[in-house]
Amino acid sequence: MVEVFISDETRFYPVESEVICIITGKSPRECVTGRHAVVGVLKGLFGFEVIHDPHESGDGIVDDPTHACFFVPLNVADVFMNKPRQESQP
Repeated sequence: MVEVFISDETRFYPVESEVICIITGKSPRECVTGRHAVVGVLKGLFGFEVIHDPHESGDGIVDDPTHACFFVPLNVADVFMNKPRQESQP
């Protein structure tokens, strides 16, 4: 997993398809950390969109996200080379 801090100077680039990630930001409710995490998608130049909030209120986060966590395959080269994943041997 790769965590990215998001600031006003963060640059986003076009993406071919939306990228699912975990985004965090200011919580709409009072809590110890003041932060809340939701499932979102990176839409490249268009920023992020919340697609699932695990809290029953569904309020998401307040303002723009402050961090994003992306799940990256362990063998990234195989993904970019379109190699099929090999099952591990017992």
